[in-house]
Amino acid sequence: MTTSKDRQQQAQPAPSETLVFPTTYELKVVVELDQQTGASKQEIERMLLRLKIPFSFLEVKLSSRQSYVSHSIRVTLLDKEQMDSLYRELKQIPGIKFAL
Repeated sequence: MTTSKDRQQQAQPAPSETLVFPTTYELKVVVELDQQTGASKQEIERMLLRLKIPFSFLEVKLSSRQSYVSHSIRVTLLDKEQMDSLYRELKQIPGIKFAL
């Protein structure tokens, strides 16, 4: 039986998995297709510029059922605060289902 404490321990990164800043990685942002794809991309771009996060759009993919669009974006984050701001701001953009 898994307890709440077990789940918390599993969620904690191992010391070797600690994120070191600055870091560059590929951000995936999934947007509902009924939102205008270009508008979503523009909102994401404006948000990244406002947060002063270096980025480059890599690719856009349509889901197999054509209900979502996935944006792959290379971002460079300077610190944890900037990373937290990024995800907090992404939550505010309409139509975004999730970001990884």
